[in-house]
Amino acid sequence: MTKTLPLFLLLFTSCGQDLASPQAHASNEPNAPQFSPSVTADHKTQWAPSGKASITPFEQGGNAFIGKLWLAAGAAVPEHQDETEEYLYILSGGGDLMINGKSYPLKAGSSVYMPAKATVSFKNGDEPLEAIQVFAGPKSAEKYGKWG
Repeated sequence: MTKTLPLFLLLFTSCGQDLASPQAHASNEPNAPQFSPSVTADHKTQWAPSGKASITPFEQGGNAFIGKLWLAAGAAVPEHQDETEEYLYILSGGGDLMINGKSYPLKAGSSVYMPAKATVSFKNGDEPLEAIQVFAGPKSAEKYGKWG
């Protein structure tokens, strides 16, 4: 694991354009792909049925999902595999992440890359964890649709 700028900060500061302005994304090229930018201010938190985890989706497009993940102290994420790459930036808290049988201790400031279809599990520490979560492809975020 390497210490890097948070992915979201890198994306927004390297763009050099006003992201809130739809005109910044328009192209005058006749064959350029067109899209409608999304700027969301009202982020609704969804809770896991257990009440020990939540996700606050920030944005989702055709190729990515970004949100804030929260886990209660001592909570665990069972072993699973996601269809897409996943990235985490730990804002606060920490714990033990297992990726393909290898343990990685996480703490505030840690950044993580998890390959698509990696076998992953997590055991949170004694404090709640908050992390920015990015799926490189929104399919893996569909699991949050079951949360209330």
